[in-house]
Amino acid sequence: MTMSLTQQAITILMVVLGTLITRFLPFIVFPAGKPTPKYIQYLGKVLP
Repeated sequence: MTMSLTQQAITILMVVLGTLITRFLPFIVFPAGKPTPKYIQYLGKVLP
């Protein structure tokens, strides 16, 4: 079964949108002017 051109375009758009959200979300949630929460600092130390 093959995907139509519309389905291919929607799939590519969703992948691009997902990538952009995961790239920019930390900058939106934790702006530069505010201190980083303690639990985020902890996770940054203990996770690889």
